[in-house]
Amino acid sequence: MSDPPRLTRRQTLQLAGAGLAAGAADLAAAAGRGATRSAPSPRRAATGDGGDDAGGVAGDGSGADAVRCLLVQRSWDGADPSVALAPLLARLDTAFADEPHRLVLLPQADAPVAAAPAASHTLDALAALARRHRCWVAGAATLDADGGARTTGFLLDAAGRRRLLVPKATPDLADGFAAASATLAAPRRFEAVATPFGVLGLLPGEDLLIPGLVRAVVYAGAELLLAPFAAAPPGTAEALAELPASIGYENWCAVAIAARAGGARYGDLTLDGAGGDATLDAVAVRFDPQWVRRARAKISPDLYDNFPLWLRDELFGRIFEHQAAARAPVASPATREAWRAEAGRRVRLREQRRTPSGELLDSYLALVAQPATLSPLPVEGRRAALMQNLETALAQVGRIAAAPNARLALFPEFCFTGAGYRTVPDLLSASVEAGGPEVSRLREWARDNSIHVAAEFMEADPAFPGRSFNSAFFIDDRGEILLRHRKLQCVDVYGALPDTTPGSIYDQYVAKHGVEDLYRIVDTPLGKIGVIICFEIVFPEVARALANAGAELILQLTAEGFGSNRPAWHQLRRKRAFENQAYLLCSNKGYDATKREAWISYGESQMIDFRGRERDRIGHNGPGVMVVPVDMASLRAARRDLRLNTAIWDEPGAYAGAYLQGLGIANNGWRGDPGQNPYARVGERVTGLADVQDRFYARGVYLRPA
Repeated sequence: MSDPPRLTRRQTLQLAGAGLAAGAADLAAAAGRGATRSAPSPRRAATGDGGDDAGGVAGDGSGADAVRCLLVQRSWDGADPSVALAPLLARLDTAFADEPHRLVLLPQADAPVAAAPAASHTLDALAALARRHRCWVAGAATLDADGGARTTGFLLDAAGRRRLLVPKATPDLADGFAAASATLAAPRRFEAVATPFGVLGLLPGEDLLIPGLVRAVVYAGAELLLAPFAAAPPGTAEALAELPASIGYENWCAVAIAARAGGARYGDLTLDGAGGDATLDAVAVRFDPQWVRRARAKISPDLYDNFPLWLRDELFGRIFEHQAAARAPVASPATREAWRAEAGRRVRLREQRRTPSGELLDSYLALVAQPATLSPLPVEGRRAALMQNLETALAQVGRIAAAPNARLALFPEFCFTGAGYRTVPDLLSASVEAGGPEVSRLREWARDNSIHVAAEFMEADPAFPGRSFNSAFFIDDRGEILLRHRKLQCVDVYGALPDTTPGSIYDQYVAKHGVEDLYRIVDTPLGKIGVIICFEIVFPEVARALANAGAELILQLTAEGFGSNRPAWHQLRRKRAFENQAYLLCSNKGYDATKREAWISYGESQMIDFRGRERDRIGHNGPGVMVVPVDMASLRAARRDLRLNTAIWDEPGAYAGAYLQGLGIANNGWRGDPGQNPYARVGERVTGLADVQDRFYARGVYLRPA
């Protein structure tokens, strides 16, 4: 094989670590195509006691090589792995002869029709294949150990040694529930393994759809997350195709999925990816850990990225701990019939509501406003300008609000109070109070039009003097405030906006409002509704906390400007809807070219359905109103499909402890002087995020690039 051509730095950043599709129908040619397009490998890693080819660990991994990965798409039998895998791996010997490292990711083995094979039998057979073909092998299978069947993920090195054994936390849904137990809510010890080609983590099958489990494995140090699936349930192929890139982006890592019938997928933090073809046995991709480490090493003063550093992990640890304590412990089923019964129980539990069934609406119209209003507000006449913004937005919706079936209106972040405030006094001068004239005007409008309203304000609360919260209010059709959501994840930790979040004054805030206030939803005739604000779309924990509380409809009020994150945030909206099996309505701020504005929004307000499919979008960034039908009857019916409702298997008790390791942004960081933002930038050093990054390096969550 000839040496691959050298790439420019731009090409390297674009291609390194990105999956390049290839099929086992011609692995040799595929390997050649990948070699000419991927970034050159960095220096060889130090070897462990077995040497590189024997699967030795590369010390701290700082000199890790790139690796060629084969994502298998064909079925295999855990009772006799060699029948399906030996011919495939033999072709690998020829195609990847010059590769120093090889990694084969298998889909989850076919569900056994009789008794599950003994774990030792299957793993020993796979170990023999790994040694014979000098490759690392990962996958999952339903295996019998200690007298009970359990689906287990595994990673074997090229010497056949067992490096990871990961019991599945969720049931097997793709094959209609396997006769095997799962760990469910049992607290987990999450692990990742250092290899000569990076730090690998593993989550079998539907575990990848539980955001808390994913985050916990990333906190264990994973740079490449392996996910052996069985097959995509009907109607989910489109959403699952985007999943690796979406998870890679929000966790700043790479993700590889192996699944039967063309289900192989690869993605990374750039949203680059590769996918399978159902006619092919496998997909060949290349993973370069050094590229991930270079990305993780940067904190740009001008870009919002490297999201694990931003996460208020302790805040979500307390939320998930609280949600777990509120649930009665349930022993894992071990038969198909018992799993179906448990699934039915969980569905019925989620369907419980305070709203009488006779008052529930099967469908209605939602009005998603995209107003163009003044931002920031002028210093002179600021209160008058704030009220004028409010009247402008209401006038834009106008008579549509009085339509007989119009039951919900959304107004985006900053459309009333504006953005761009850099000091606490300046921000407070643009903030409203819940009992003030601005919110009262919105309540009056909701009452007069008999419509529910979700809207965002910068809010001053007399109970917390000197502080401004980024708050969303949900007002019912009688003008009553049913819900107030205060933004949990904000750019305050970047020094970009001096607003207070509940986590910054956690002890004081929870003492007054309780932990439940942090993830509160409201039960209405329109459904169970939760609200998130702008940047919270990047952090799956926010929407998942609402879904754990029962949310059926998630409203995102946002103000997103033109930038490189635009396609990523659109993709994350689709992921939030899919993984939580909920509608997502996004109201983004519009732009008026006749006004002077520091922040130019791209608009494009959206509706996403519970399958993660975009149903409607405003195709511009000017003012507009999107009128969308919300079919709640279809959502309720879909949630009763036991193969598709993965969110009911989220058990916060399994992963809450991973958020309480003291890694990220700690609670109570701003309990001091409200006028002094502790997260403000000092020169080019962003104090909050840079300190977290130092801690990630010290604790081994991140590794420094070579």
